[in-house]
Amino acid sequence: MSAKRGLNRKFWSAFVLQLAAICFAAVIGVFGASVVIKDLLIKQALQDEASHFWKLQEADPARQVPDTFNMKGYLLDMDGNDALPEKYRSLGSGYQSISKDLKPSTRQRFVSLEFDYPAPDVEAQIIATESGIDAEAAGRLARIGAATRNVHERGLEEGVSTRLLVYAAQLMVGGVPARRACQAALVHAVSDDRDVQLAVSDIVDLVFP
Repeated sequence: MSAKRGLNRKFWSAFVLQLAAICFAAVIGVFGASVVIKDLLIKQALQDEASHFWKLQEADPARQVPDTFNMKGYLLDMDGNDALPEKYRSLGSGYQSISKDLKPSTRQRFVSLEFDYPAPDVEAQIIATESGIDAEAAGRLARIGAATRNVHERGLEEGVSTRLLVYAAQLMVGGVPARRACQAALVHAVSDDRDVQLAVSDIVDLVFP
C-alpha cells in the first residue's frame, strides 16, 4: 500500500512538472512572438516605407511627405524641429515606439467609462475606513489629495492617489507624526523630481502646520 502511494506521488509530481513546463513554454512563446512582431516586422515595414519615400524624393523633390494610416512623415529644417508636433520633439533619432490614438471611426465602436477621484468627503470616509484614523485627520489627508491634483503647472502629471493617502493614514495610526508620514507616503512617492516634491511638501505643511 505504501509503495502504491509513493508511485502515485511520483506520477502526480511528474504531471505537475510537465504542466508547469508547458505553461512556461507557452508564456515564452507568446513573449517571443510579440518581440518578433514588434522589433522585426513592424520596424522593418517602417524602414522600408521610409527608404521607398527617400528614393521617390530624390527623383521628385516636390513630392509630399507620406501621410498614410501606418506612417506620417515630417520634413525638418536643419535649424530646428518646429515642424514636428510638440509631443514628438523630445524623441531622439532612430526607431521610436509610441502610442497611437484610435481613429474616430474606431473609437466610436466602443462605450467608455470615466473614472475620477472620489469627492473629498467620500475620499475622507474611505481613508478613515481603510486605516482606522479619526475623521478629522482623514479629512485633512483628503484635502491634501485634492490640492495635489491641481499642481499640473509644477510638473505633477497625476495627483496623490487615494491609496497613498490611506498609506499615510496607516503610518499616522501607527504612531508616525503626520508630516513625517506624509513625507514618506506622499511626497517621495509621487515623483523623483525635486521641484514636484517641494510643491507637494508645501501642501502638506499647509494642511499639517
